[in-house]
Amino acid sequence: MIYVLRAGVPIVPAALIGTQDLYWGKKLMVRFGEPLHFPTTLRPNRQEVETALATLQNAIASLLPSDYQEPTGIKPLRHFLNHMLW
Repeated sequence: MIYVLRAGVPIVPAALIGTQDLYWGKKLMVRFGEPLHFPTTLRPNRQEVETALATLQNAIASLLPSDYQEPTGIKPLRHFLNHMLW
């Protein structure tokens, strides 16, 4: 976040929905929010960084559905896909 504040570039919030339990054939959804713009500062202080992080966190949270439920039924390769990167 410090580099974003120094560069003065926007951040596009993104949320990947459906990754809690992976299995073959599962559909995932990606949602993108509006770009967030922060004031440019060469030496961001802690408060500026924390404020920008909180803004980004809230923007990402607003992209997530409040009523998401994992699909039921057969979940091929579930164990493998959920543990392959551990």
